[in-house]
Amino acid sequence: MTIKEKQNLFSNPPAEFRGKPFWAWNGKLEEQELLRQIDIMKEMGFGGYFMHSRTGLETEYLGKEWFELTNACAGYGEKQGMESWLYDEDRWPSGSAGGMVTKDEAYRAMFLDMVVVTDRDAHKHMDMYHLEKSSGEPDTVIRFACRLTELGYREERILTDGELPLSGEAEVIFRIRYSECKDVYNGFTYLNTMDKASVERYLDVTHNAYARSCEGRLGSSIAGIFTDEPHRGALFSTFPKDGKMQFLLHRGYLKNSRKGLVMI
Repeated sequence: MTIKEKQNLFSNPPAEFRGKPFWAWNGKLEEQELLRQIDIMKEMGFGGYFMHSRTGLETEYLGKEWFELTNACAGYGEKQGMESWLYDEDRWPSGSAGGMVTKDEAYRAMFLDMVVVTDRDAHKHMDMYHLEKSSGEPDTVIRFACRLTELGYREERILTDGELPLSGEAEVIFRIRYSECKDVYNGFTYLNTMDKASVERYLDVTHNAYARSCEGRLGSSIAGIFTDEPHRGALFSTFPKDGKMQFLLHRGYLKNSRKGLVMI
């Protein structure tokens, strides 16, 4: 490519190299209004758009009408020489499919929580720190008694079910904690991104649903799918569903025997 050709390309780039905004889809979506907005974006010099569910959406997210409108916009955008892109979540961040996936507790984000209880609080810790699943099933991984000092802990020992620490001992509890339901996930939670089955369920509800419903457009009139910041949590690391067993084995609190796994 000559310098002149590069200058021409820069001064009048094709859709591939033009800006593409997040196109907020909210309220009651209407096909003619959406097509009108595509014309406006083309007039403004954009090369395409990301069809993005935003706060206030009345049309059912990933419902029949949603896919019909997606296809209509992709077809019209192609005729206008513009790139149509998908956005794979209801608002943000990618992972819950607007709560449709995490309605099922099996797919919800969880993390390992450590609680330190001093001896003077020991008699009431079961109520204060009872971190449960939504279903009400407690999930304690392991409990220790130890003597805390300014430099750390010593004389630690595993507590059996129902056993409380002795006078002068602190209790350290490791429990699985489940993410809270929030409005941003339509009353549900974020996804357990460390669990393969959870991620596969999300991909089926979202990415595979587009593949099934978009009439073979993926990779042609629909250029691709934008994934927005799937994560493991800002203040904690997501805990895999088999993490309880892995934690105990890795730390040496369980061992294999002829009778199976035994607490050491």
